Amino acid sequence: ASIKWLQKAADNGHPIAQETLATYYSLGAKGLPKDDKKAFDLYLAAARQGLAHSQFSVGLVVVK
Repeated sequence: ASIKWLQKAADNGHPIAQETLATYYSLGAKGLPKDDKKAFDLYLAAARQGLAHSQFSVGLVVVK
């Protein structure tokens, strides 16, 4: 149930929810499948709102 609410918050543009879900997708954690594309998209959305960790995570992907 908590993932459902986290997803809802992320869908509504909450940057911390986006970053948290991105982490879960990047690790395949909390019952979510590992999905690098979803993780990147969520990190990017949070990064655009100024979250430094998400900006760093996007940068890591771009550098690769």
